[in-house]
Amino acid sequence: NCYEVEGGCLLHKTQLCDGHNDCPDGTDESKTFCSTMSRTQCVRRVSLRPGSSKTNMEFPLSWVMDGVVDCEGGVDEKKESWLRCGRDLSRRYIEKESGRREVFL
Repeated sequence: NCYEVEGGCLLHKTQLCDGHNDCPDGTDESKTFCSTMSRTQCVRRVSLRPGSSKTNMEFPLSWVMDGVVDCEGGVDEKKESWLRCGRDLSRRYIEKESGRREVFL
């Protein structure tokens, strides 16, 4: 569950878009990764910062239905929380309450 971001910085996926610059150049908080955040918030199950408090945060849409429960309560894996369109590589998930009517595949 590690990602290599621009510049060769390697970090755990829970460190992406968490409001803290973990890479020296801040690429883990860049629009490249953080532009695809859900509006749904959850408490992330894994915290790699000792003593950090658990707070509700938006999470990347790439966490949705990926087979790994990343959020406490499993909202990222609950089928009833997400609409699906497309199949195979074109499959996309959107939030049921988002009000979106068009999804480009």
